[in-house]
Amino acid sequence: MTNSTGPVVAVVVPLDEQTNDDKFDLTSHKTARRNVKLIVVFAVIVTITVIFAVVLGLTIRDKGEDEKHPPVYPIITNDSYRLPTDVTPINYNITLQVFLGVSVAFTEDQPTFHFNGSVEITFRCETSTAFLLLHQHMGKLQVAQVSDVRLADAAAAGTESSVVRVVDRQLFPVHDMIGFYLDDYLVPGHEYTFTLEFWSTPQTTPSLSGLYPSSYVDSNGTERYIAVTQMAATLAREVFPCWDESHFRATFQLTVVHDENTIALSNTEIALQRRHSSGWLSTTFMPTVKMSTYLVAVVVCNFNYIEEVSLHGSVVRIFARDEWLEAADYSLQAALRILPYFEHKYQHMYPMRKLDMVAVPEFYYGGMENWGLIIYKESKLFYSSEQHTVKEKRSTTQLISHELAHQWFGNLVTMDWWNDVWLSEGITSYVEYQGANEQLPDLAMWDYFIIGDLQTAMIFDSPSTNSVILNITQSTVSSNVYNRMVYEKGSALLRMISYLVGEDVLEGALRDYLDRHAWSAAVTDDLWTALQKSIDEQGISLDIKAVMKVWTEQAGYPYITVERTDDFFILTQEYFMDKATFVQPLEQRAAEMLSDSAAVYVNTEPARLYTVPLFIASPKNPNNYTIYWLTDKSLQVPVTELAGGADDWLIVNAHAAGYYRVHYADAELQKIVDHLKTDVTVFDAKTRAQLICDVSFLAG
Repeated sequence: MTNSTGPVVAVVVPLDEQTNDDKFDLTSHKTARRNVKLIVVFAVIVTITVIFAVVLGLTIRDKGEDEKHPPVYPIITNDSYRLPTDVTPINYNITLQVFLGVSVAFTEDQPTFHFNGSVEITFRCETSTAFLLLHQHMGKLQVAQVSDVRLADAAAAGTESSVVRVVDRQLFPVHDMIGFYLDDYLVPGHEYTFTLEFWSTPQTTPSLSGLYPSSYVDSNGTERYIAVTQMAATLAREVFPCWDESHFRATFQLTVVHDENTIALSNTEIALQRRHSSGWLSTTFMPTVKMSTYLVAVVVCNFNYIEEVSLHGSVVRIFARDEWLEAADYSLQAALRILPYFEHKYQHMYPMRKLDMVAVPEFYYGGMENWGLIIYKESKLFYSSEQHTVKEKRSTTQLISHELAHQWFGNLVTMDWWNDVWLSEGITSYVEYQGANEQLPDLAMWDYFIIGDLQTAMIFDSPSTNSVILNITQSTVSSNVYNRMVYEKGSALLRMISYLVGEDVLEGALRDYLDRHAWSAAVTDDLWTALQKSIDEQGISLDIKAVMKVWTEQAGYPYITVERTDDFFILTQEYFMDKATFVQPLEQRAAEMLSDSAAVYVNTEPARLYTVPLFIASPKNPNNYTIYWLTDKSLQVPVTELAGGADDWLIVNAHAAGYYRVHYADAELQKIVDHLKTDVTVFDAKTRAQLICDVSFLAG
């Protein structure tokens, strides 16, 4: 809006109203008459000039107003599933009042559990716009009021030009979006604030998403109520209006208003508390670091806790109901050991002053990596030697390690969009074995990887049409993104890379990846760039992106047939499918495997050839492997290169390093069996496990 001023008005004071000091000193009548004439002429000239200036000014202003057009607003269609980037959120100041139904009185028409609140959002305008589009879940959240948009710049605050009015709003339910139409354009480079008030809508069906209630019966037989958040993947919009895409990072400051008989936890430590006479307690938390909306977390409960301080000064606490705390010491000690291990290995300090691990009775996943407030399903977090098996100890340790690894891979560096969620879950599923092995060095964690991740991925990958890199074309991301291909196959491919280029090279690449993209978002190509840099520094001739493209973008995997002639080993790749799915059309399997809305990321492209690294061991190199590349349909290798005699064995996937199965011709398999009969330890546990799994799957 353009500010304008009125014309200058000349005030003429009549002569008879002048004071003695103001009167002319006339020395003669003739002189006086001449002076009066001059004054009259001057006044006429001034008057004409002023009138002309006023008319000209009005004409120019009218012409300008005629040329000023109202703002042009974008059209939101069913294909507009991503938010525009014309504004960037900077900070959310959120207040949540949580009604648990514990001791606070309710009116009869209110549900037992609900919440309301407000959010003041500070954002920066990147591109001139008169339209704000953000997320709001239509079924769970109602926006009541919205303020005008105001400049956050201190110098402009309070001026007329600092306010841009919200003239209308519109809901876009198909995308969980709400749009606000402004009466003027926002200016690029400026920061603005606006406030939205909201409340939750009653839910008839229990849900473990957004901010939800849970309950348990304590040791005294009393039913207790708690509130828990689960914001991933795109569920923060169920709790407060926001830019709910992973690449939009901001700081968050939360105030939780809760029953005075409960405690509130969030990502950061408490800044202040204020008690109200009505039985409410306001708990305000310190601002968070810059992070994605899906990492915001709140728990309202009456749990107790145990705590210790980590090696580098972070307070680590475990919150749980009393009967579970007795088994919490192992988990606390595991966290205290693994956290500094990752800090040292990846050369980035954990950035929060505290790390809370909260065990809740009802939770959709085993754990959720919220920065500073990791939430676990209570049945998964605890271990005691009197009550649990070694398998459960290993599982608990892996879960703790997994969520701690996320503090770097997922939290510090976040995937730009959920297509690349494997950058969070796949990397973490690999790194979790490093942390678990640090905690449990005697349990051969990397041997367990073969059945824990590698074979699990291959079992599910056989009939799957879900590649590692997804194709998500909708705003609301289904929980189906968290699947075996993203986790186990992603980690198995990273392990294959470690055998291909060396563990030190891979770890160096992961550190570089963190250095380059800390506090921001990344895509898969960013990982390949970091890997390529690390590979080139070692003088290795390898285009890692070209090798891994099909492995990450195509579902399934190859199987390698091994045959021998008098002169050559013939190695051939085929696309593996088990009997049940081999005769079933790919499109039909896609519909059956992913029948809900998450089917948008199904990949139904025909199989492409893989660039396969063959990790070959033979009597000529029994304790190591030589890499041969299968880049076409088949490869012939002279027998004399690999075997000294006709009875010599050949292992094509030593240490189960590759993500593929191997089908040996009967004669070649028999040579391996005969050698195992003489010395079962001639092959390590990983190789033996892979042989058993391959024979089982390819038999018949």
